[in-house]
Amino acid sequence: KKLEEEQDKNAASQKTARNSMRKKERRQKGLGQTSTKNRIRAIERTLKRKGHLVPPEAQAVMRERLEALQLELKDVKLAELEREYSARYRRVKFFERKKLQRKLVQANTERANPKLSAKEKATLDSLRKELVQDLQYVMYFPRDMKYV
Repeated sequence: KKLEEEQDKNAASQKTARNSMRKKERRQKGLGQTSTKNRIRAIERTLKRKGHLVPPEAQAVMRERLEALQLELKDVKLAELEREYSARYRRVKFFERKKLQRKLVQANTERANPKLSAKEKATLDSLRKELVQDLQYVMYFPRDMKYV
C-alpha cells in the first residue's frame, strides 16, 4: 500500500514537472500570450458592454491603450506581409540578382578590352548603368509589395 502511494506521488510530481516544462516551452515560443487582435477585442468589448461602470479616467486609459494596440496591429500585419512576400519571392530575386551580376561582370570584362572603339565603350557604359539600376531594383525592392 505504501509502495502504491509513493508511486502515485512520483507519477503526480512527474506530471506536474512535464506540465511546467510545457508551459515554459510555450512561454519561450510566445504561444502563451494573447494576440494583439484579442487584446483589442477585449478592450473594445469592455468599453462597449461595461463602459458605464468604468470610471472616466480608466476609460481614457483604455482608449489610449486601444489606439496603441491598433498601431501595433498594423506593424504586426506589415511584418507578417513582409515575411510572406520575402519567402515567396526569395528564389526569383536570387536568380535575377545572379543573372544581373553575371551580365555586369561580362560587361566590365568587355569594357576592359583596349581594342574597343569609343562608340562601343559608350554603349557598354550605358549597358552597365542599366544593369546597375536593374540590380538596385532587385536588391532594394520594398519587402511589403509583390515583386514584379
